[in-house]
Amino acid sequence: MPDRYDAVLDVLCEDPSCCSERLLHTAGILYAGQSFDSISTRQVTSAAGVNLAAIAYYFGGKDGLQQAVIDHVVARSNEHIGRIFAELDSAIDAADGDADCLTEATVRFGGEILRTCLPLDPQTWWVAVITRALGLLSPGEEPIYEAVFLPCHRVVRKLVETATGESDVERLGILTEALVGDFLMICRNQPIVLRSLGWDHFTPERIDQVSAVVTNRMLGRLKLPAAAVSAVAAE
Repeated sequence: MPDRYDAVLDVLCEDPSCCSERLLHTAGILYAGQSFDSISTRQVTSAAGVNLAAIAYYFGGKDGLQQAVIDHVVARSNEHIGRIFAELDSAIDAADGDADCLTEATVRFGGEILRTCLPLDPQTWWVAVITRALGLLSPGEEPIYEAVFLPCHRVVRKLVETATGESDVERLGILTEALVGDFLMICRNQPIVLRSLGWDHFTPERIDQVSAVVTNRMLGRLKLPAAAVSAVAAE
């Protein structure tokens, strides 16, 4: 970890000289890789290049800083990921049970989710905070579940029910979890995925390759017509 995040903060902050912005984004970058409890205030202020007393001044303390970080994650999620969920929900209604239309909606959904969530880097730390929360929702992270995971499960469950006609509540829930897991675990396990594939990083073309495979797997589970790999990548 670098001692300072100046280069990244120059990009992330509307005003790189603003102490509160520097603290918010620095704390978020650190939070993406570890629990907030394990991050010290001195670690945050040192990496942000601000005075140790700044956290108390701008956020009232470490708890206030964590809340500000989570609020930022939720806002960014609503702006970017929430739109994807809303579009899938509308597309399911518009398909009116037509399998080809549901395939098109699923392809678009899968591609947009992965292009939004891959790759993870300091500039998209808010996505990394979400994927880190996959393993365990720590105290204070409930708003992430409410803003991201719950809407995702609701709309995918609606897709499953519409595509398969499944009425058994338990089977419906398990299939929904399996489909959501296909996407989320790719995002969560990025270092392992990259190493296994012999890639050093994700490019747009590589993300399209991953999207094609994962999305067609999703279509198979839903018993929907498969999409050509080129069509999935082009979405």
